[in-house]
Amino acid sequence: MTKDFIQKYKIPLFSSVSDDDLELIANQLEEVCFKAGESIIKEGEKGENFYLIKEGSVKVIADVNNDDNPIMLSKLESGD
Repeated sequence: MTKDFIQKYKIPLFSSVSDDDLELIANQLEEVCFKAGESIIKEGEKGENFYLIKEGSVKVIADVNNDDNPIMLSKLESGD
């Protein structure tokens, strides 16, 4: 992933970061691919990673009633 990707989507978290620092951050990013329907992280798990969506979309779901009928809380797209 490159500095251009971060700048293209105007990711708010990086809006005040200088170009030089943005380049340093981009050089530390690692691209990871997930298959359709594959879980990226599950509720209650310890979060150890930070994700930017380069391509595709991700559904954020929760089983709020613990009845195996999850509801979609959000849908994230490229640049989120």
